[in-house]
Amino acid sequence: MKKASFIIIVTSLVGFLLFGMTAIAKTSFSDVRSDYWAKDAIDYLVEKKIINGYPNGKFGPEDTIRRVDAARMMVRALGLNTTNPSNPNFKDVKRGSDGFNEIAAAVEAGIFKGTNGYFYPNRTLSRAEMAAIINRSFDLEQKTSKVSFKDVTTKHWAYKDIQVLVAHEISTGYPNNTFGPDNAIKRAEFATLMAKVMKLSDPANGGKNPGDDSFKVIDIY
Repeated sequence: MKKASFIIIVTSLVGFLLFGMTAIAKTSFSDVRSDYWAKDAIDYLVEKKIINGYPNGKFGPEDTIRRVDAARMMVRALGLNTTNPSNPNFKDVKRGSDGFNEIAAAVEAGIFKGTNGYFYPNRTLSRAEMAAIINRSFDLEQKTSKVSFKDVTTKHWAYKDIQVLVAHEISTGYPNNTFGPDNAIKRAEFATLMAKVMKLSDPANGGKNPGDDSFKVIDIY
């Protein structure tokens, strides 16, 4: 009995170590150091299965994000149903094409919009677009910050979205008092913004999350 117990204990420890190492490996990317500024946010989104790394073991924190990939990640974050969504009838996103269901679900929920009948799935997502889809997706109080960016006037199409994110301290601008609305957002930036807004919307923090019946997608346009 003692020998059997010993074997069971050893086996359990080995199993624990193996599975534990596997779990840690999922968030241990060769290009994301332990002291990297966005590591916690990246780990959070990977744990939530919203964003993944590459097959080569890298995360690509400085890589840009395509609109189709952003649609996928927003659908995962919000838990949207991608089964037989309504066809948005974009000329460049046909049924059966890469990311069609996710794009269609995101458009149906009011998170994404197209332009003149096109979605531009392979176009890189800008910081202004990211602000817009976050504001449309989460139940944030629509308030204006006291910050004024030199490159985002009140007439900018994403002015309200950017102001809401800044007011909630989800996003900030650059030291030169610009926001860079047309700059392509990077994967590390995306992870940081999403982690902040998801934690802010967590019921444990007094907010709402996509799993709540009271959660609604906001479309302010």
